[in-house]
Amino acid sequence: MPEPHPATEPAPSAPSPASPRAERPRGPPRPRREDRPPSRLGEPIVYVGDRPTMTYAFEVVGQLNSGVNEVLVKARGRAISRAVDVAEVVRRHRLLEGTVAISSVGIGTERLTNREGKDLNVSFIQITLTRRPPDGGPAPASSPPRAEGTGSRPPSPP
Repeated sequence: MPEPHPATEPAPSAPSPASPRAERPRGPPRPRREDRPPSRLGEPIVYVGDRPTMTYAFEVVGQLNSGVNEVLVKARGRAISRAVDVAEVVRRHRLLEGTVAISSVGIGTERLTNREGKDLNVSFIQITLTRRPPDGGPAPASSPPRAEGTGSRPPSPP
């Protein structure tokens, strides 16, 4: 019986047992940016999490340089201080200096259910960064991003 020609029929290959890649089990894939649901009404929103501060700052600067006049920076829990850092880095960025201002800050509490089924109160912050023209005039008119339950107003009496 003739053997198959290597150029026409490749022999099946099995992963090498010495290969560290074949031995290491992998967890579930990390959601990519494209896999995230789009923000409401196409608003430019940056959700701050555990990544380095400059990662989020570059994302905000990129959105501002793409022609967007307002970007909403949102964070919950331990990421709140990182969101404040992101807003300050963008506001003081040397290429944007004097053109970006913090137009509003909203704080509040969300009620979430953890994996064990317990209800938790988690603090959040929303910082709206607005780009102004370099001459110091007011920013072009646009509707500010709205988020549900900003918590910036006291609750109404019963």
